[in-house]
Amino acid sequence: MNLEFAQPHWLWLLPLAVLPWLRRSGREQVHPWLALVPRDRLSTFADWTLRLLGSLMIVAIVTALAGLQRKEQAIERISRGAEIVVLLDRSRSMDQPLARAGHAWEGTGRERKSEVAQRLLGEFIAARPSDRFAVVLFSLKPLVVNAFTQQHDIVKAAIQASGTGRGLSDTDIGTSLEAALRLFSNRQYVGPRVVLLVSDGGAHLTLEMRNALTNLIRRERVALYWIYLRSFGSRGLMANAELGEDQAESVPEHFLHKFFQSTGMFYRAYEAESNDAMERAIEDIGRLENRPLRYLELQPLEPLDRPLLWVALALAGMLLLSQVTLGSVRRWR
Repeated sequence: MNLEFAQPHWLWLLPLAVLPWLRRSGREQVHPWLALVPRDRLSTFADWTLRLLGSLMIVAIVTALAGLQRKEQAIERISRGAEIVVLLDRSRSMDQPLARAGHAWEGTGRERKSEVAQRLLGEFIAARPSDRFAVVLFSLKPLVVNAFTQQHDIVKAAIQASGTGRGLSDTDIGTSLEAALRLFSNRQYVGPRVVLLVSDGGAHLTLEMRNALTNLIRRERVALYWIYLRSFGSRGLMANAELGEDQAESVPEHFLHKFFQSTGMFYRAYEAESNDAMERAIEDIGRLENRPLRYLELQPLEPLDRPLLWVALALAGMLLLSQVTLGSVRRWR
């Protein structure tokens, strides 16, 4: 039952539960020969029942005073889904409108990339009730907003908070991705692990950082998805296949994409050039990452004193009702 008492010293009052059994029921009436009095089994049953109700009422009151409670416990759950870290870019460039392939710059009237990301990520989270999410925002430094939780209201609030204020101009995807991957460290592997990177830019990673990220991705067995929000004028991830290493600084997103492909783990990139493209990317991820997930759900401590007091009140009402309806019964002697 996993029960405990918050104030066990009240349990010294439990012997009071024998008081109903010490009292003689009703007033006595003298009779010269009790053999002539028929045995009243119904009255005997009623007498024992009322004594038992009185004892239970005392026990309920005492255990309520002792603070009976169910201890905090972890319950294993099995569902379908994944553990997902949402790694969301919060740089200044995310405040610009989403570029559309084959169209010219349309000014500030269109929806910003950060607004598109917040809205569609909110829909993605709402559609996956069994997943456990963590949120990391990043620009120059990563900020772990919340660790893994199945409380999706917290996750949605964390993503909405990314739209507060203006972002910084610099980004450090390498350090931020490392922080996201380390959220899986020292955690039991219970099912699919995903890092969902939502960003509009890339970065040139040092050899040391590339090795560190490769080791982490392989050790933690993480699938990586990158939703790349194209900026106006960007050549994208896929259109630069013939570029040399000397051009890494000019198109960092292309070389970051090539590095992710070289890690040996599952990786998929999406170039979101419109709301519809990002919606399709979100649907694809939801379809791929829907495997069995086993996890422990922490149940908080639950006080039981209030239900016990309601039980005691109900028993007291039954005793009062019996006194009114049955009246006083005389005992033969």
